[in-house]
Amino acid sequence: MKATGLKPIVGAIAISAFLIGCGGGSGSGASEPQKVEGSVKASVLKGVKVCVKDTNICSVTDSNGRFSLDTTYPANLEISVGDTKLGDVEVTGNTDITPALLADNNVTLAAYLGSLLHKAGGCSVTSYYCDLSKVKSFDLNASGDTLVDMINKAVKNGELYAKVDGKEVNVTLSDVDAYVTANPIISGRGEITYQGAMTLGDYAEFTFDLKDDVVNYQIKGNVLGKTSSKTKIYNMYNNLLYVNSDASNFYYLTSGVMFSTIMQNGKPYTVVGIPKNYIALSASDVAGKTYNILLRGVKIANETITSIGTVTLNANNTFVFVTKDFNGNAINVNGTWSFSDNKVYLKDSNGNDFMIMAVKKGYFQSIAIADFVNGGFGLGVESEPMSASDFTGYSYIKFIQNVGENKNEICLGSLRVKKVDDSHAQIDERDSKCFMVYINTNVNAVFFEEVPAEEPISYNAVINPTMEVNGNYISLNSVALSKEGVIGASIIDADNGIFAQLSMRDGKEVAILGSNKPIH
Repeated sequence: MKATGLKPIVGAIAISAFLIGCGGGSGSGASEPQKVEGSVKASVLKGVKVCVKDTNICSVTDSNGRFSLDTTYPANLEISVGDTKLGDVEVTGNTDITPALLADNNVTLAAYLGSLLHKAGGCSVTSYYCDLSKVKSFDLNASGDTLVDMINKAVKNGELYAKVDGKEVNVTLSDVDAYVTANPIISGRGEITYQGAMTLGDYAEFTFDLKDDVVNYQIKGNVLGKTSSKTKIYNMYNNLLYVNSDASNFYYLTSGVMFSTIMQNGKPYTVVGIPKNYIALSASDVAGKTYNILLRGVKIANETITSIGTVTLNANNTFVFVTKDFNGNAINVNGTWSFSDNKVYLKDSNGNDFMIMAVKKGYFQSIAIADFVNGGFGLGVESEPMSASDFTGYSYIKFIQNVGENKNEICLGSLRVKKVDDSHAQIDERDSKCFMVYINTNVNAVFFEEVPAEEPISYNAVINPTMEVNGNYISLNSVALSKEGVIGASIIDADNGIFAQLSMRDGKEVAILGSNKPIH
């Protein structure tokens, strides 16, 4: 297996004032020793042994997953964890050695390898870092010269059973789906597709090829009809914020959620998306579940609703949707649902199309994008109480609307959700970089001007609240409601890597989308 240096996904916009420069290498004089350097990743892996094959020249990856060998290029390297060889790789330059490389770009096989390595180290399959230095042996009850060979033979009916240091470890199709979603580059997929919805009610799919820096999207619905585009994108900021080559659209990307503003016919439209399943779902994956949904501009019952709603998909293919209007009056919609292509199609009791809900199966709970046919959208999470893992840090994009005519403000930053008690959490926000966004409808473009970041803020919120509807109380699990200074609702789900908030601050509408899961 031969590998040249893999193309980094970090880009730059030469004309931008917010250029994030790519690090350059330093020249080496003739008197300096030759070295072969690189990293081993299935996320960042510590404790992986890298040797020049058939020699005693070896290195063990450090806490950054890096290795360095006193030899010269080209080099044939043997990669091992404990006493088990992962594979051989011939390198001709500084290289990331990934499951995709070891599995000859078989995405599913790479995902089983990456998932197994994470579980061997006692890590989540979606974790950013894993220490394998204490792992000694793998037993898959299958023959092979490498762990990849053994995995290829050991997977039966989608399940991989193994023993790591004598302890049973298994990898499921859910693990594979979660691993590929979190690691599209490392697993060899090279792209990530988001299912999304627009505030106006159109359904959208965005596919980002992060090897060639291209976005391809399709939009269809009652507003824009059928619209498609394929264009080059540039990395504006830390693999999070991207912009089209013609400056018409910008995108905020994580492996948990996508936010985009796109220009069509001189008008800006907002899209929110969630990753598409790598392993296809079935109706049984959604039947009987309740989703709590953060609603934005939903047109229903002669009202436009920005609030929290809940939808229950009963096992008998009926559904119940409940929310409240601006005056606190309950709005109920009943009907039937069907399932096709990872999406739930809901019709009201009169047989009219009501909502299309795209579902992403999570590790512990699912998430959904709700596209309301008559306008508006929602970001939903399966109703499960917040767990300890939800109280963590999230990177975010904050969108402050209507700062001026054709002018909005976005801020990139980080927040932390801290548990105060069983009913309350404290949310700490810290902006790191802010831009004034100017929308030029004459040239169909968006321009950015860096402005000073806002001061950090903290506020409290009620977690896992209830909503009273006609004397009945509905659990709004994975939801937080704040009311002082920041008046709004948030969805918090660390499993899928989502923090989403709609709020009013100083008379301005503010939207936040964040994630604790970067794209690898």
